[in-house]
Amino acid sequence: RERVQQLEVIEGLGGSYDSIFYVDIESDVIQPYRLSSRMERFFDSSGRPVPYTECIAQYVRDWVHPEDQGLVIRETTLPNIRRGLEEDGAYCLNYRVVDGGEVQYLQIRFINVGRAEKVCQLVLGCRRVDEELRQEREQKRLLEEALQNANLSIVAKNSFLSNMSHDMRTPLNAIFGFTALARSNLTDPSATAGYLD
Repeated sequence: RERVQQLEVIEGLGGSYDSIFYVDIESDVIQPYRLSSRMERFFDSSGRPVPYTECIAQYVRDWVHPEDQGLVIRETTLPNIRRGLEEDGAYCLNYRVVDGGEVQYLQIRFINVGRAEKVCQLVLGCRRVDEELRQEREQKRLLEEALQNANLSIVAKNSFLSNMSHDMRTPLNAIFGFTALARSNLTDPSATAGYLD
């Protein structure tokens, strides 16, 4: 049953993940199902399991961006993975790698495929997320630009209303004042006519 669940999870990860692994936490082993070029060197052609702790440590040294190495080492320890999967059946870790001098953004997705009460088996998928992050940054930039434009529009509207209010208040006060004077002098037609003029 657990093997069927593992295969269903692996099938669910599909083509979007360039590396997919099975990890047995109790045995500290990782077995490849699909390998990216970054991961091929850590496994021989037989696809046999290798020690997870050694494999991930070597991967971090060889590929992970120096600024993200501490994060990846900390978050990929078996106790931290177990803790994360006990809180939620799956979680992700985003980090950077350096490939041929180019910085790339990757995401590891951890999915519990063992018993819910004790996490001991998981499927780990790794994929590039450069395009998603680029789109997120572009969307954030557009939202910030829209907010800035909205704020400028509010300032312009308030300035316009303030200026219009001042420009309208002066002649209106004069009209109200002369109207009040004309009304108070209805018995004197020449004064009333002067105020109305």
